[in-house]
Amino acid sequence: MRAATDAPPDAPDRVRPSPTGARQHPGVTLLRIVLRQEAIQALLLLALVASVAAGLLARRAGRDVVAWTGTVAAVGVVVALTQAPVGPPAPVRSLDVCWSTTPLTSIGRDLVSTQGLANVLLFVPLGVFVHRLVGSAWWVVAGGAALSVLIELAQALQGGHDCTPTDVVANTVGTACGVVVHLVVVRVVLRLRREETADGLHNVSGPSR
Repeated sequence: MRAATDAPPDAPDRVRPSPTGARQHPGVTLLRIVLRQEAIQALLLLALVASVAAGLLARRAGRDVVAWTGTVAAVGVVVALTQAPVGPPAPVRSLDVCWSTTPLTSIGRDLVSTQGLANVLLFVPLGVFVHRLVGSAWWVVAGGAALSVLIELAQALQGGHDCTPTDVVANTVGTACGVVVHLVVVRVVLRLRREETADGLHNVSGPSR
């Protein structure tokens, strides 16, 4: 998924500039992609069904329902937005060809573009829920990077998508951001619980004399 100014109207992985030239919010970019493609909508519906099923199975097995439901949903959204057919068949390409078209010096600039930020945002939920499920930050980030490489390889073998190293960097950053978000949320929740416990013990013991 890479930004380009000469994108055709039906290509969701290329973002055209707005008529006023203003840069769009990454969330708006993802929303435009979803609303424009029926294949993506079908895959998102399948992801919803799969996540509900995963939650029910996790509940029956006594597992973390939120972690399993969120993980399956996050993976499903990533697959839907990156692998849905959006263009005519293209010649088979290899990753070295895809990566050779993107100079390393342009990765930083592409990363802060609308499409780059959208790719970061796409992997944030994955980092949050997989970290809750696995617990190891390094393994989660490595897994997000590996998944991104697999996505780029799949996009190289089909038409209608761009494969670029910027996407791998953006997806990895998004996964890491998700891990950080989860760590912060867990720390805040634990702090609130400790405060509630302390208040409860104080109320039980009564005021000191």
